[in-house]
Amino acid sequence: MPYSPSISRPVPLAVKLIATAFVALLFPVYWYEYGLRHFLWISDVALFATLFVLWRESRLLNSMIVLLALLFELVWMVDFIWQLLMGSAFLGVAAYMFDAEMSLFLRGLSLFHLPLPPLWLWLLWKWGYDPRSFKSVIVVFVLLTLATFGLTDPAENINWVFNPQVHEWEWISQPLWLLLYLVAVPLLWLWPLHSLLKKVIPGRP
Repeated sequence: MPYSPSISRPVPLAVKLIATAFVALLFPVYWYEYGLRHFLWISDVALFATLFVLWRESRLLNSMIVLLALLFELVWMVDFIWQLLMGSAFLGVAAYMFDAEMSLFLRGLSLFHLPLPPLWLWLLWKWGYDPRSFKSVIVVFVLLTLATFGLTDPAENINWVFNPQVHEWEWISQPLWLLLYLVAVPLLWLWPLHSLLKKVIPGRP
């Protein structure tokens, strides 16, 4: 029988309750430790949006999250697993997970990066991909990037917007990096992934 995604396949209540309890724990802790600007991280935005996906069972929003956040989560996962197995940092984005001066509780909360991509892909399999998500994600990505650039501390390098300043790159200026970032992510990631998902994951009328 051919694969036929259907939004009528509900998410188990246990999954919804576990996700809600986890976010209810994480939100005040992160707010206290890092401040509200920390929630501009794409991974955090995706985590909160996932709650709406689970409770409203929104195929469109899940498709948007996959486009927006999957790359960032995969980079984090690769970096974390590499350092876990090899004992040395690879990209450095997950290096804080091995910082002994950081509380084990905070590092444990950050493990949410690991189950999110399998959850999103499972929901894609259940419900299908909504091609309307592409245009919406472009708008969200641009607004989120500009908000990060305008509101956050460059030293935090949220969403890697301030790479030239943080890493002292001399080959590219900060304004040029921002422009390149705004163009390259949609062109080299969002559009190819959108095209792939349209072909591989059938949509639901």
